[in-house]
Amino acid sequence: MPYGDWYDYAMGYIQAAGVLIEQLDEKNPNLERKSAIFPILFCSRQYIELMIKFFIVYGDFVLEKIPNYKKFNHHLPSLWHEAQTRLEAIPLDVSQNEYMIIKQIVDEFTLADPASANFRYPKDKQNDPLIKNVWSINLVRLYERMHEICDLFEPMANDLSVHVKLRRIELNGPLEECY
Repeated sequence: MPYGDWYDYAMGYIQAAGVLIEQLDEKNPNLERKSAIFPILFCSRQYIELMIKFFIVYGDFVLEKIPNYKKFNHHLPSLWHEAQTRLEAIPLDVSQNEYMIIKQIVDEFTLADPASANFRYPKDKQNDPLIKNVWSINLVRLYERMHEICDLFEPMANDLSVHVKLRRIELNGPLEECY
């Protein structure tokens, strides 16, 4: 699917997280859980953030809005609110229950990493550890939740792509010229 860079970047992050998780499952002697957990968490969170931004950018295109990239931040709940508002306006074939599940997963990641720093850096600006107990992170739960959100995001992206194609036909030009 030719969605462009937002989607491609997001897919790269989730695929990288999957490879790391598979390597841990296979008990790869060269990969320690304690060191692999942070890239897994970061890649998973980054996937969510980029997919949400994908929905915002392409939702804006379909709704004939000019995207304001300066408003982009790393706060997943506010980004998800912006994306959901656009997706409901299009509208996509997404139930309120599915939106609620996505919000729950977004909230879980926000609780663990509010500003997209905890999975990238070992300490905060006061030199305090960002994650106190690495061993408390449940990788099985993370894996399940990531599958759940991927299973929701993928049909949403497909549905949105139909609307993007219809909008492109209306404009009689390629999407890349518009954004």
